[in-house]
Amino acid sequence: MHVKVTIEVDGRKAGEFEQVISGKAAVVEEACLELGRRTARIVLEHGLAQIANQDHIPVCCQRAMGSRGQRPITVLTMTGPVTYDRRRYRCGGCGAEVCAGDAEILCGTHRVTRPVAKRLCQLATTEHFTRLPQLALDQHGITIGHR
Repeated sequence: MHVKVTIEVDGRKAGEFEQVISGKAAVVEEACLELGRRTARIVLEHGLAQIANQDHIPVCCQRAMGSRGQRPITVLTMTGPVTYDRRRYRCGGCGAEVCAGDAEILCGTHRVTRPVAKRLCQLATTEHFTRLPQLALDQHGITIGHR
């Protein structure tokens, strides 16, 4: 079967892709799951960019921080890696740098989202850490390192 997916976000075309799916039942099921993940990555890219670039300007040293432009970041989500642009700010007084949306999107300083971190922590409570990369790949389709 030939599948075509068109994704619109806020009335604008965000992405489009086509795929031919055929084969045994397990292959068709895996292909359908990948279609869902691919669609979710496109929507997440736009959603995370909106969160990361909210109008909230951070404050440091009792004054508003200055914008230093946007920089791309790739984060690991439940649907795989997603790249989006985020605005970076720097304090004119002390030189500290922050990205305003990071606290809401990321888990600590790691480049993983909170849902990914939660599931990995749950796996880590029952399994040895050296098995986590393979378990995360098998159960959630995400690739991590154990170091």
